[in-house]
Amino acid sequence: MKYGEDLIELLFPRGKECRMCGSRQGKRGSETFCRKCLSQLVRIDPGCDRCGKELAKPGQSSYSAGTAGTAGSGDGYGYPGRKADCRECESIGHSFTRARAVGYYTGFLQEAMHLYKFVGRQSLAEPLAELMTAEIYRYPFYRQVQAVVPIPLHRRKLEERGFNQSELLAREVAKLLGLPLVRGLIRGRDTGTQSKLSRGERLDNVRGAFQSVLEGNSLVGKKILLIDDILTTGITCHEGALALLKGGAGEVLVFTLSLGRQKQYG
Repeated sequence: MKYGEDLIELLFPRGKECRMCGSRQGKRGSETFCRKCLSQLVRIDPGCDRCGKELAKPGQSSYSAGTAGTAGSGDGYGYPGRKADCRECESIGHSFTRARAVGYYTGFLQEAMHLYKFVGRQSLAEPLAELMTAEIYRYPFYRQVQAVVPIPLHRRKLEERGFNQSELLAREVAKLLGLPLVRGLIRGRDTGTQSKLSRGERLDNVRGAFQSVLEGNSLVGKKILLIDDILTTGITCHEGALALLKGGAGEVLVFTLSLGRQKQYG
């Protein structure tokens, strides 16, 4: 950049570049993503008290009222007077206490995750983790977590991709929360790609895939925040949380960058 352009930038700052589209955000802009990109983020209206998915509206069959807990009775983010567990949580019996996400896997988040996870733009881990952390601060039940644990990749997948997308996100989230990052899980079995599997196939595929390495760790009995990039049926996080609990964790809460819109299983 020439001297004259440097001087103009100093006197009339244009703001930072959006980490997604590269556009300038206006004078003294400080956000990592521009408003246009963030406007494509599809937020979630939490309904299920456990997994955070929207509950079906009257007449829909994708979710049903549960028997455990009542929305609005604990954290103020459910629907007052309405039972809170969706059908997935009822049938699987998730081992994690709560799960929330930044938004649905569509629009901005879908594009960002594709660039990050499959194109390999690891520089997106930091700004995406900032979005996650800002959302985590909204929920009182995350305030007492004592460590952050990422969902691990199998060594074959790690060698193939070159990085664990969930671990990079977890590392940045841990920094922002001022908590230790603990590699508390190993993935002992290669479960492959699950995006095309049915709910039942996913459950069979992931069952027993994780082992805890918390034994003897000072985090035994503590509250753990489990991080993954996406939650669809919740089975992967369920199995990860189950392994942590068997390894001595006191409680496991989950947070993911996105929430997948799964097929409707009858």
